[in-house]
Amino acid sequence: PLDPKGLGADKVLHEDNILWAIQEASRVVGDTDSPDLWRAIMLRSLIHLVGDAHQPLHCVSRYSVHQPDGDRGGNDMPIFDGDRRHRNLHLLWDDLLGLYPRVQPEGKRWRVQLPQIIDPLLVRIPAEEPPILDPETWAEEGRVLARDAVYDGIRFEASPSTAYLERGRGVVDQQLARA
Repeated sequence: PLDPKGLGADKVLHEDNILWAIQEASRVVGDTDSPDLWRAIMLRSLIHLVGDAHQPLHCVSRYSVHQPDGDRGGNDMPIFDGDRRHRNLHLLWDDLLGLYPRVQPEGKRWRVQLPQIIDPLLVRIPAEEPPILDPETWAEEGRVLARDAVYDGIRFEASPSTAYLERGRGVVDQQLARA
């Protein structure tokens, strides 16, 4: 049976999940027999994946009667957004709920000014001591946050409420500080 929120805690992990990707990137980075270029590419990927592991929707797929194969971490959960930037729940959370400023486009992707966000954030939310360095712990925390904060209070094809976005700010800030 599925867990009460339908987040598939009982599902078998496949090779297309973040834990496998972090493990594989770490393996290549640590393999001195691999070509330096490949190791450098995988180091860049590893840095990206560690950040992604702290966004709760990268750690789950919600299963329901309407989506028996899962919602692919909110990618298949359409929401309505006033500026149409966020076509689905995953994009909303990848964009930090729209809470932080963006800069001009670089190619086809928007970039956030991370030092302007992270420096004041780390004053408000100090780094964990000692830091948690276990990807399985990150994934489990992400699953719990997805269940308790991300999916709670948002409906299929609905607009996120102000209360939802305000509650989500705490999750976004906490996870940014951890990442």
